[in-house]
Amino acid sequence: MQKKRSELSERLAKPQREYQDYLNGLRAWAIREKKICGDEQEPEAYSLNGLKKEKEKIQSDYPKELEKAKEEQIEISRDFFQLKQKITEFFNDIKQSIDSEIERYRNDLGD
Repeated sequence: MQKKRSELSERLAKPQREYQDYLNGLRAWAIREKKICGDEQEPEAYSLNGLKKEKEKIQSDYPKELEKAKEEQIEISRDFFQLKQKITEFFNDIKQSIDSEIERYRNDLGD
């Protein structure tokens, strides 16, 4: 009798255990899904929402930043070129000054 009772109890409890296993699996899946998708406001870098935000930045922010960086690079290159020209002019002026002094005293200096 005890054996029949435990078998009957076991058979009646089996659907409840299966349902609880299903609920536990569903909770685990929901936690995993939340981790994969990430937070809407502050997602982790490699979550789905994080990757979506990065894609938006790639399409909207980064081209603007790249254009700005190119403009800064061009401006710096111009400034550098102007400074290089000033240095070249300075050295050319010094060379002309030295050449004129050499020419002026060429006879006194000899070969």
